[in-house]
Amino acid sequence: MGPSGSIYKDENVFATVFIVGMPFILYSFFYVKNILLKYSAIIIIPLLWHSLFLTGSRGAMLASIIATFIASRLIKSKIFNKLLIVGFVVALITQGGSMLNRSSETVEISQDSSIEEPINPRITSWLHGLSHMKNHPILGVGVQRFSHATRVYFPESIPHVAHNTFISLAAESGVLVGLVYLYLFWLTYKKYRFCVNNNVSKYPLIDYVNKATITSLAGFFICSIFLNLAIFEPFYYLLVMILVKQTVFEQKLLAEQKDCLKNTKKKIYAQ
Repeated sequence: MGPSGSIYKDENVFATVFIVGMPFILYSFFYVKNILLKYSAIIIIPLLWHSLFLTGSRGAMLASIIATFIASRLIKSKIFNKLLIVGFVVALITQGGSMLNRSSETVEISQDSSIEEPINPRITSWLHGLSHMKNHPILGVGVQRFSHATRVYFPESIPHVAHNTFISLAAESGVLVGLVYLYLFWLTYKKYRFCVNNNVSKYPLIDYVNKATITSLAGFFICSIFLNLAIFEPFYYLLVMILVKQTVFEQKLLAEQKDCLKNTKKKIYAQ
């Protein structure tokens, strides 16, 4: 579990920190020139996997699979990609026992007819959240009032948090807020493609941040499907990094265009 007295105390939220940070360490192998730092990244990645598996978070496990797949698509080295995938599979088989045990327990509970409690409170919370969105689509039930609204509208159920960031935002603050949240991910992907299509590889640092942030954000999004991460500082830190990356890159493109225009004028005058 994470540090007590913080939002990271929950093991699932704590696991999301590893998901968000992992791509920055992974991609640094290709962009850091210092040999010691370069190969330290290779050593740290298995330790991060180990830490992730210790949390027992199944959502984070799924996010790590997605993030690893994205990384294998963005990294050009075929040898490194094969080692990455094989290493992750070996780590999952040898160290992911706690996650597999939790899944087995869930299946056993679902097969026990004497247990009347829901298999997973997330499903119940999602249904409650969809009901809140339907009944209060414009303003929602109020910020941080999801559990209270559940007590009022579903007194027979045990009140839980939304267990889904989109449902939490849409149910508490209105459907429009939820759609804006989803739009952030689409907009970020468009900005990522813009950088790729304009040859961002010419600028190694920007290229590094471009790949790391999109991979981290994809992993965060998967985790946010199962957790209420509306208050999660690394998410907003990622958004700031993306904004700065995009601004710096567009400034460099503008400077290139000005230089190209100057060179064109010089050639015309020379002729």
